[in-house]
Amino acid sequence: MQFTTPELSYKAYGYKNSNSPVVQFTKQLKLVPSPSTSEGGTPTYVIPDDKILIKIHYAALNPVDIKLRQVAFPLLAYFSRAGPYIGIGRDFSGEVVSVGSKITNVKVGEFIQGFYPGTFADGTVGEYFSVSPSELVFHPIPSNITPLQAAAWPLVFGTAITLASGLELEGKKILVLGGGTTVGRFLTQILHIEKAKEVVVTCSQSSREILTKYGATSIIDYKAHKNIANPVLESVKETGEFDHIIDCWGGNELFKHMNTIIKRGGYYKTIVGDYSGSSGGVLMCATFMGFYRMTMSKLNLSRYKYWLGLLPNDPTWMEKGCKYIEDGGIDIPIDHIYNFDEFDKALEKLEEHSAKGKLVVKVIGD
Repeated sequence: MQFTTPELSYKAYGYKNSNSPVVQFTKQLKLVPSPSTSEGGTPTYVIPDDKILIKIHYAALNPVDIKLRQVAFPLLAYFSRAGPYIGIGRDFSGEVVSVGSKITNVKVGEFIQGFYPGTFADGTVGEYFSVSPSELVFHPIPSNITPLQAAAWPLVFGTAITLASGLELEGKKILVLGGGTTVGRFLTQILHIEKAKEVVVTCSQSSREILTKYGATSIIDYKAHKNIANPVLESVKETGEFDHIIDCWGGNELFKHMNTIIKRGGYYKTIVGDYSGSSGGVLMCATFMGFYRMTMSKLNLSRYKYWLGLLPNDPTWMEKGCKYIEDGGIDIPIDHIYNFDEFDKALEKLEEHSAKGKLVVKVIGD
């Protein structure tokens, strides 16, 4: 695609720092002169040779969008952001409308889904998204899902795949903390597909039915217990220790009982750490305790292996996720779809932490 102006203007959402609101703004994407412009002809412009330009159809929101904004402290954001605004959104689906001359792994006209792991950079909630393919995890949209569904899964399903990766699951007893989260819902489905023997999940009563459908064999209603360790210990008495514990929510109530709860050599894997929440202080405390537990684990000073991490910039999980979807065994939970101009409502819902599935912003639709 060639343009007749040196800049492409389009609408997007973003913020300046942690103290500023998320607003709709007009982004100016700088283009470069087209080498195909004939001498004396009308100048035309193209995207840089190492970039692709995606026309966004749908973008999805995730809790990490709130967390990134919370830690975008004014001074840090000022020196880190590439433009006047930090973009919001990491998941998307859309059509590739322009490809730089050096790009060979994607073509104009392809419909792709993807995850952008950048921080203090552009976001996917905009009419267009320009990025180097090397900075993106993407894949053509599987034929058995829609562009809407394609935007709703990359970060959360990819995170669930990452949490399950490397674990022996078949015939095992697994505890999922935060089964009602979107990551927990995908994870429960993976455990069922991979033939875990017993899948115990913590969630509220409102998530019981869907998680049972996804393959949970036992439900612990965390709202019915002052300390989640008590029903977990009861489960141990009934059917034995857990082979692995996977945490999608956060909390530290189990750690004083770990010698009783988890088998020696089992994994405790988490994407949250000890504390749930989005404030900078909570994130720092969770990170500190996580590194402490990982250190103890690596020094073999605990009976279990502890892992704290995030979704890697690696195409392996995307390929595996597409394979799960193409095989037809995965449901993609979507809570609500918002029009582009309703973004404020989507953000408000995200901040309430009450969604039962993904919150998706329809930019132009199918």
